[in-house]
Amino acid sequence: MCQIFGLNSARPVSPQEPLRGFLCRGGGTGDHKDGWGIAYYADGTHHLNVQKTSAFNCRKAQAFLDREILTRNLIAHVRKATFGPVELVNSHPFSRKLWGYDWVFSHNGDLHDFQPTLDARFEPNGDTDSEAAFGLLLSELVATFGDTRPELDALAGEIRRLAADIATHGTFNFLLTIGDMMFVHGSTDLYWTRQTDEPRCARLVDCDLWLDDTVYAGAPLVMVATQPITDGHDWHQFGKNELAVFVGGSRYDEESYVALMDGYDLIPKAPRLTQSGLTRSDDRIHPN
Repeated sequence: MCQIFGLNSARPVSPQEPLRGFLCRGGGTGDHKDGWGIAYYADGTHHLNVQKTSAFNCRKAQAFLDREILTRNLIAHVRKATFGPVELVNSHPFSRKLWGYDWVFSHNGDLHDFQPTLDARFEPNGDTDSEAAFGLLLSELVATFGDTRPELDALAGEIRRLAADIATHGTFNFLLTIGDMMFVHGSTDLYWTRQTDEPRCARLVDCDLWLDDTVYAGAPLVMVATQPITDGHDWHQFGKNELAVFVGGSRYDEESYVALMDGYDLIPKAPRLTQSGLTRSDDRIHPN
């Protein structure tokens, strides 16, 4: 099966160091050599780079790691082909438009006896069960909510229900992003860790390098991976069919402040008294 990696931060950060360790699994420390891809949000738009080669031996992967980019939301994938041939069109992540925004998806796992009926807008371009699952998620969201973007609680609840249904066909670990928001669903092996203001001594397990946590100091940051990519951080395993929503380097259900995202406004779930004495209203996604 494949491996996935995600990073979500409260401020733009450079993702190259943890990515360097993760991409080693694409044909170096792991046998996931049938393609790789990276998608990230910056400058108000999403950027997607996919290849059908081994990331560990790919000059384009090295060139990406040598670039200077800053992002608050990123997902990466290294592929071990099970469904669909080794072709560029089958490399993750996948991207589609929904409600005027770019949704990006990567999956780790195998889905069996899975031939869903999809909205024509979300038909796969390739042959993977992963892209079909992405298409089904978006098709069902449109069937439920139409062309009106729902409140976050309703959206997360529907994604959780759909993910559990799809997971009955096999293993369904995935990362799904829009703007600065990341949905993460655990089915089997999937872990997350949160970096706080205090730097930690952490080693990248796949390339025996030390992660310079000082570059991430001053703002919360979350990393998600199929298997932990560092020693020295506290990694937590997702439960079966557990869905988490990350924004600003924190889980959505932990937020107590306004977090602005590309395309979405999150407002706290219940009125709370702030230090200034003002209260805030319910969490919801406001359509433009």
